[in-house]
Amino acid sequence: MKTTNEVKAALYGATAAVDALAAIGYKVTDVCLGNKHPVITIETPSADITPKGAEVISVRSQGCDPVRIQAARFKGCLVTWKAAPAVLTN
Repeated sequence: MKTTNEVKAALYGATAAVDALAAIGYKVTDVCLGNKHPVITIETPSADITPKGAEVISVRSQGCDPVRIQAARFKGCLVTWKAAPAVLTN
């Protein structure tokens, strides 16, 4: 995002997504306006409310074990959360 209008649009989209996630029952812990789209972090959801289309991805941290997270698209944003151990073994 480079222009003021792009930042405003991303902020508006992230706000709408956070409100919608809260209404569904997710707890939002972080929001970051990324280069292409907002990234919203939520607490690990229970299996019955895990977003459809979620994929396990790995994020490597320098000097420690990789942290495995899941991610899904939602209202133009990327929603991420720590992968539950049961998901990693399937």
